[in-house]
Formats: sequence, structure tokens, C-alpha cells
Amino acid sequence: MAKPTVAITMGDPSGVGPEVALKALEAANVRASCHPIILGDWNLLQRTMRRTGARIYRLVRWQPGEPLPKQGRKV
Repeated sequence: MAKPTVAITMGDPSGVGPEVALKALEAANVRASCHPIILGDWNLLQRTMRRTGARIYRLVRWQPGEPLPKQGRKV
């Protein structure tokens, strides 16, 4: 069975939302059960990753109107 694509909103950009969303991507059980997508501000997510030291295997930038990448592309 194919894994579903699950959208996770970034939440409040001035709160802990970006950290919580990135933490979800770090969880092996999340990656094993679905293809997660974070909906939010790209620059803020990048800054949050640097500030928190989040270890994300692959964070892909997507633009509205583009098809979702199957394998992703590194940015």
C-alpha cells in the first residue's frame, strides 16, 4: 500500500508552530507512515531549522501550481 501524503500546517509563525512541525518531520514513525508536507513560510522554516539544529533528511521547497515531487529535490 502506498503511503499517503499528509499536510501539516506550520501554525503560528511567532509561536512554537514551526518547531513542532519540524519536530514531526524528525520522527521516524511519521516518515515511515506518510509523506509529510509542511505548509508555511519557507524562510521561517529554514531559520527555525538552523536555530534549533533540527535534523531533517530532506526539506523540499514547493511553489503553488507545481506538481508535488515524487522524490523531492534538494534546495
